[in-house]
Amino acid sequence: MSSRGRDRPVQRLKQEPGEGLFMGGVTLPLALADLGLIDEYVFVVQPVLAGHGPTLLTGLRERIQLELVDRHEFRSGVIALRYRPTRATA
Repeated sequence: MSSRGRDRPVQRLKQEPGEGLFMGGVTLPLALADLGLIDEYVFVVQPVLAGHGPTLLTGLRERIQLELVDRHEFRSGVIALRYRPTRATA
């Protein structure tokens, strides 16, 4: 199946009314980012160093430039950063 065929269900979901679709994990965000189907990225930074675990978006085919559109700091020290893609560059 071509990448065009795989993005159709996501395009239909994006047209549905609502606040948006949030997801996490490692493999699904990578696939959607490679297809250019992510409108916004929200990175939540925890004030903890784990020292292990998966690397976010490892294997991304192209560099995606992002612009910061919002940030929210919580009393706990957690920071949520919201970005939108500007353009893809190799």
